[in-house]
Amino acid sequence: MKDAGKYDLVVKDLFQRDHPSLLDQLTAGVPVREVLNVELARVEERRADLVLLLADGTILHLEFQSTNDRNMPYREGIYCLLLGQKYRRRVRQVVLYLGQAKMRMENQVDLGETRAAYTLMDIRQLDSEQLLASGKPGDWLWRCWRTAVRSEFRRSSEGWGPSAPLTGGGFCCKWHYCRACGA
Repeated sequence: MKDAGKYDLVVKDLFQRDHPSLLDQLTAGVPVREVLNVELARVEERRADLVLLLADGTILHLEFQSTNDRNMPYREGIYCLLLGQKYRRRVRQVVLYLGQAKMRMENQVDLGETRAAYTLMDIRQLDSEQLLASGKPGDWLWRCWRTAVRSEFRRSSEGWGPSAPLTGGGFCCKWHYCRACGA
C-alpha cells in the first residue's frame, strides 16, 4: 500500500499530460476545460446530534437545527456516508428545524451519480394536540417549544409570556403562558 501513492501520481500525470482516449470515455465525450488540482485533506471532528440503532437494524440520525444552513444537504451527505461506513447499515436521516425564521433549507443535493436526501421537518409542523394527548412530559416540552417558535414572546417576571396582553390564552406547560395555543 505504501507504493499506491506513487501509482496514483504516475496515472494522474498520464491523464493530465497525454489525455488518453480512456479519458474521453470517462468524460462521455465532454471536453476537459481545466484540470483542477484539488487536495481534499481535511481534519474535522464531526459530532452528530443523535444517532439511534433501531430494532430493524437501521440507523436513525437526528440533527437539530436552529438556523437555516444552505450547506445542510452537504453536511447530511457527509454524516450519512460516515455513519454508513462506520456501522455498515442503512442510514435514515431527519433534520428537525427549531428556528424562529421561516425554514428555507433544501432537503437534498444531487451531484450527478452521488445524491444525498433526508427528511426535513419544521417543529411548527408537529401536531400540538397529539403531543398534549400523549401525556409524556417530553412531548409537552416539544409542544411548548413548538408554540414558542410560532408565537411572539417576551421575558416577564413570572416567566415567558406573549408580547400582547394576556387574553384568550392559557398555560400549555409550566414554563410559559401561551396565547397561541390557549391550553
